[in-house]
Formats: sequence, C-alpha cells, structure tokens
Amino acid sequence: MERIECWDCISEMQYQDDVKERLTKLLINASPQRLAQLVANLAVNGIVKDSNNNISRFETIIATKNLEQALVLASIYTEE
Repeated sequence: MERIECWDCISEMQYQDDVKERLTKLLINASPQRLAQLVANLAVNGIVKDSNNNISRFETIIATKNLEQALVLASIYTEE
C-alpha cells in the first residue's frame, strides 16, 4: 500500500509542475509591474505569517535599494 501512496505523491508533484509550467507561459504576457506587485504581495504576506520574522526586514532592503537581497528574501517567503 505504501508504494501506491508514493506513486500518488509523484503523480501529484508532476501535476503541480505541469500547472506551474503552463501558468508561467500564460503569465509571460503580463506586465512587469503587475508581476512585481504579485511577488511583493506574496513576499510580504509570507513574512507576516512567519512568527520569527517581521516586515522591517523589507523596510531595510527598500531603504538601501538592494534588489538582489529583495529577490532572495522574496524567493524565501514565496516558497512553501
């Protein structure tokens, strides 16, 4: 029975990857501003949900205009 559950997990992961790929192709046509808005919302919502961090981390990044650090922190908080 456990082997079937494993195949179910693999199938679900493949399905999720397929949806991500197709959604990526669709979002290519979105404006950079709209995509930036979506990423910012996901990142801020992610950091607010994390009890060990606070939103002031983004304030520092914004003040110093550190794009690379913003992208790294956003990528951390937009992953599940």
